Amino acid sequence: MRTFVLFLQVPFLATMTCGGNNGGGPRPHPTPDAGIDAPAPPVDAPPDAPPTGTPGGLTRLDWRTNRGAPIASHAIAIPGAGGSLFAISNTSFVTQTGCEDPLGCALTWRDLQGTVGARIAHTQRVTFTSIAPDGRHAQVVATDALETCTDDVGAFPVVRGTLELLDLATGAATVSLPIRSNTWSAQGFTPFNDYFFAAPIKGTACLADALGWLATSAPFAPPPGLLATDTFVQAISPQRWIVQHNTGTLGTVDPTKANSFQQLTGKTFDVTQGWFHTYTGFADLVQDAVSTSPTGASHPTALHDDDWHAAGARGRWFRVCGQPQTAGFRNCRVVDGQGELAAVNFPVNFTTASSDTTVLLTGGAVVFVGPLGDGTSAVQRITLATGKRDVLHPGPGTLQALGDGAGALLVQDGAAWYIEADREERVADHVVQVISAPQTPFLRGRAAGRQDDVALVVSAMDSGGFSLALLDARTRRLARVTDGLFFTQPAGSPFSFADTCGQPWTTRSAGANQLEGLLQQPGQLYFVERGNPATMWLVPIDLAAPPRKLGDLAGDPASCHAPLASPDGQRFGFAENTADGTATRVVLSSDAR
Repeated sequence: MRTFVLFLQVPFLATMTCGGNNGGGPRPHPTPDAGIDAPAPPVDAPPDAPPTGTPGGLTRLDWRTNRGAPIASHAIAIPGAGGSLFAISNTSFVTQTGCEDPLGCALTWRDLQGTVGARIAHTQRVTFTSIAPDGRHAQVVATDALETCTDDVGAFPVVRGTLELLDLATGAATVSLPIRSNTWSAQGFTPFNDYFFAAPIKGTACLADALGWLATSAPFAPPPGLLATDTFVQAISPQRWIVQHNTGTLGTVDPTKANSFQQLTGKTFDVTQGWFHTYTGFADLVQDAVSTSPTGASHPTALHDDDWHAAGARGRWFRVCGQPQTAGFRNCRVVDGQGELAAVNFPVNFTTASSDTTVLLTGGAVVFVGPLGDGTSAVQRITLATGKRDVLHPGPGTLQALGDGAGALLVQDGAAWYIEADREERVADHVVQVISAPQTPFLRGRAAGRQDDVALVVSAMDSGGFSLALLDARTRRLARVTDGLFFTQPAGSPFSFADTCGQPWTTRSAGANQLEGLLQQPGQLYFVERGNPATMWLVPIDLAAPPRKLGDLAGDPASCHAPLASPDGQRFGFAENTADGTATRVVLSSDAR
């Protein structure tokens, strides 16, 4: 098998900015249960009114002046320029320095008073992410050399050294495997922490001939259910993986059982909330679908009436869409994978500048931006059980799913609205940016995390500063926490995100950037408040208690790195680089909480 995937540097957090024009022209709006070519309703027909009132509304909290007791903390000065906090545990912390060295960064373990323990001089990350989802282990190569290997296919970078599975609390290597390795876009661990990626190159070859996995516990063996030539694609559960044979055939295996491969009928698929939707058809068309529930019951759906393409799924529901039309929309259909409810058809705005805006809600609704019969666009919602259509807001906007489809956050004309299957509520005005977990194929297959439930809404103040509101879809709490936010708007792409204190987000247990944190399970949100000095604050991600101060910043907040929390949630810390560039200041909570 000649398989090689380049390591890709990609952004860390997806953000939504306010407003946006999704296009759309004077096209018919079919009734929810009608066919694609159904006539439009009369232009002067009043839409269904959006929900009003406050029953069942969000719990609103104002914590701008209501703060919890400060977290006792102490500061440690670490000599050397450009350092950052790489990992934290209840008994130690790890710093990362020297990343300008071509052989890689140095990792140094210290106790909570700063005394040096283990150290690895040069480490390379050879996978897209290198930290286990539980934050307790890292998979890195202790590097001896970097090579350029050339064969009849081309020239490839190769890392030579020792692949190590590191205990991030102690620095001990539970696995040490001499290795020559390519760099890969694969994740370093499976979502359930049970296996880590290892793809050594044999002999003097330039490419690995197999993509391997080893158990994270003794005897550190390959999964019995995976053939040497199989490629891991996605984990549905610890006992059910999607894999690809070297023939290109997709199937499922139980990684713990040999000869458990079961071929899939589809060429593409969606895994969502325990559901598994597979799609077949000519080329990339979806002409037939099979939906399998968490209990194993399957239901087929024929989609032969148009040229449909897969467009995502949520629980029992999956969506297909046609090709974009010249008027700036495309027809879409939501299908019930249980086969109990009729399919719902609707047109969605679509332009080359931005893809269509649609969110499937687990509660049995779809929210989208689409054309109306009079030629205008509007944010709309269709209840899938009844076909009832609500026109919520005239005009275009941007939508982001929260809580794995519990609701959708709409940003339109500077206002943010939280939309659920049966109601909506305005949550902020003068919105500058919404920070939320990304919807990116590079993180496909990760286990749903607590960060998927939250949106951090940054608004502009009349004074020229910024305020911050936190929304948690799981607890349905909305907290305004500060009118003095230190905030740095990302330059260029709205998907850019640096590992600084300039944007609030969630803590992580380990890793060099926020991308690693997206695969972990955070318990805290953080933000930095302006002042003399500026201050670092932590908030429980469920918004169950007001913010607590972790510590003061010694210098410019622009030199501050995002904070970390130990895997057990008992210890916190952050690092900042001194103004003269000669040291790294690490602030740690003094007592386990």
